[in-house]
Amino acid sequence: MFGLGIVGLGAFGEFSLKAYQNLKNCRIVGFHDVSPVGSRLAKELGVKSYASFDKLRKDSQVDIVILNTPNYLHYDQAKNCLSADKHVFCEKPLTLELGQAEELFALAKDKHVVLGSDHPLIFSKIYTRLKRLLDQRVYGEVRSIMVHNLAREGEITTPWFWNIEKSGGWFLNSSYHFIYIANYLLGKGGLVSSSEKIVNGKTCSTELKLSYGNAKVSINHDLMSPNPGCKVVITTTNAQILVNGWVPLKYKIFQKGEIIDSFNTKQNHEEEYLDLIKSCFEDFLNRVSGESFILSDQRILTALDLAIQAQKKARVTLDKVNG
Repeated sequence: MFGLGIVGLGAFGEFSLKAYQNLKNCRIVGFHDVSPVGSRLAKELGVKSYASFDKLRKDSQVDIVILNTPNYLHYDQAKNCLSADKHVFCEKPLTLELGQAEELFALAKDKHVVLGSDHPLIFSKIYTRLKRLLDQRVYGEVRSIMVHNLAREGEITTPWFWNIEKSGGWFLNSSYHFIYIANYLLGKGGLVSSSEKIVNGKTCSTELKLSYGNAKVSINHDLMSPNPGCKVVITTTNAQILVNGWVPLKYKIFQKGEIIDSFNTKQNHEEEYLDLIKSCFEDFLNRVSGESFILSDQRILTALDLAIQAQKKARVTLDKVNG
């Protein structure tokens, strides 16, 4: 039975809490949060409320620390937990610099503990099915993947998110999901170009282009759209695949304008997202238990490297335009 200590109960932390309840071989030991939410939830669930992060990481009953904290805290917090011989499961991005992530994985190996990061979309029923079809070349070779993600202005109100020194920038946040999914479907990719438009100190749109041999990937975000939504279009030699939702809920496969196959998870966004978080964490638990797993260190590092490259290149381009 693994004891879980959860750090960070903001909007995402409180939402994802449902995914960690009633897991086999796990029990929640307690929470730490800088707001009163931690103590309130601890009381409701009958678990510990830690006055400090250090008290949680030093508790012998805690085997795994789950970090749902702001991005800029991940490196130090993960390092402190690994140094205390705790397994760590961290919200993405794992760190803001590639060297920091490499250091943490080396530390985890030295301490004989496991470090993981939340990459939930890899465990989607949609993308699992599509990967099998693409790997088997059922519809020929992949030519392109185009992502169009539209968000309504004002949806993200967390102040630190808009501070690049604290969040790492847009490419390490929402774009990151589609980077690791492109890698999952196509293998290791390379950066072609990235750009970012900023208005009044906030990102309003981004564009990212990646190359996977003959396949090209384009990831576009518009953060000031009146009609939010996400569409992923995968074009192969013989078909076109349409995936709806950044948390994918259904897909349709077209040939010559006709639907030839489709799949629907029959869940709403919240239900599916919680299932994906749970599946990702269960994969992490498999690794902790010495069983087979999907999300390796290298998968995490490869996606993080591309995202960091994209953010740095976009900033350079922006500086030149503004200069």
